[in-house]
Amino acid sequence: MRWLSAALAALLLLAPAEPSEAAARKAAPAKDQFSSQEKILQWIDGYRQEPEPTFLPEAVQAMTRLGLFRDSDAAGLYIGFIAGVLGDNPAQAEKFVTGMFPMPPEDQGALIRAIAYSGLPAWKELLGKFVERMPGGGPRSGMRLTAAGREFLACYAKFRMSLEASTLRHFARAFKGKDFKTWRRSPERSARARAASG
Repeated sequence: MRWLSAALAALLLLAPAEPSEAAARKAAPAKDQFSSQEKILQWIDGYRQEPEPTFLPEAVQAMTRLGLFRDSDAAGLYIGFIAGVLGDNPAQAEKFVTGMFPMPPEDQGALIRAIAYSGLPAWKELLGKFVERMPGGGPRSGMRLTAAGREFLACYAKFRMSLEASTLRHFARAFKGKDFKTWRRSPERSARARAASG
């Protein structure tokens, strides 16, 4: 009987240690979690079942280290994923982007596109906060958009305007001639309902 009590006491002492170890493992990514393109893709694939947005900066740094933004065919996947995570976490977006720096200038275009595609209402302001971290950035640096940058912003503005116009057209077509009236209870019926529930 004593050994049973001792075993139970030992089990109770060890039980609280397990959740904290599991929490510690989940709180920090494993050193090799983002060591290869395959492991990054596995993390992205499992993100829906187990979202871990706090790991985004480490994942982006690994993408940069592995040169994944330089492959134009595959870069769209990573840019779209980053945009989605930023868009789903607007309160933490600035913190996440801060954690992605330093970033080589050749990879910053991918981050700019991800911020623009994120759907954040203040994406331009967020982008403006990081201009100083980019080479030649700063409010008085004389930094200018390249021709490709101007073309991208013009295409994106045109895309957004056409998307909004299309949405308005479809909305007007779907609800044309419809007059939706709200149903109102008579004062007597409301009084009866209150009396019955009260």
